[in-house]
Amino acid sequence: MHRAIKILIASSIFFSFSSGLFGPIYAIFVEKIGGDILTASSAWTLYSVVIGILILVFGKWEDKLNKRKMIVLGYFINTIGIAGYLFIQQPIQIFIIQAILGVSSAILNPAWNAIFSTSLDRHRESSEWAYWEGAIRIDAGIAAVIGGAIATIFGFHVLFVFMTITAAASTVISALFLRKKTWENFLENMGLAKF
Repeated sequence: MHRAIKILIASSIFFSFSSGLFGPIYAIFVEKIGGDILTASSAWTLYSVVIGILILVFGKWEDKLNKRKMIVLGYFINTIGIAGYLFIQQPIQIFIIQAILGVSSAILNPAWNAIFSTSLDRHRESSEWAYWEGAIRIDAGIAAVIGGAIATIFGFHVLFVFMTITAAASTVISALFLRKKTWENFLENMGLAKF
């Protein structure tokens, strides 16, 4: 497996874990800050529309830019957006956070997909996509129950701190992307050198 694929999968695991912690209980949080079902669905709509529009723009730009740096930038903005949940006190603020998260995904996804696609081992394309898809699905499933437990026992504030830490981990891992030797040492120390 190509080194780039390992980095992309590792950073994506932390990214999906962070999102998975909150996804199933998102509407409960919106209600808790005074919103309703329409607030939750409208904020989610804004997130999707921001991605849909901006991904066309960023995708075109990223053909000419350093895709690895754009991945790091996307994860970094995502971390800022996740940290923003810590400061939400009223429904209107959720729209700002969702827009920030939409921008991060619009920056991240074209570059991530481009590098993943061009780094696939010949004749192993399906299995390498499957490693990523399987990892993030299992990861998000485990995160959902952990997120629910954390929110139930400790509250949303603690959950958002934990989400911010895991989102930051995706940024740090993707930053290792920019330094080959650092990444190889990281894999070796984690016992993943042969992965």
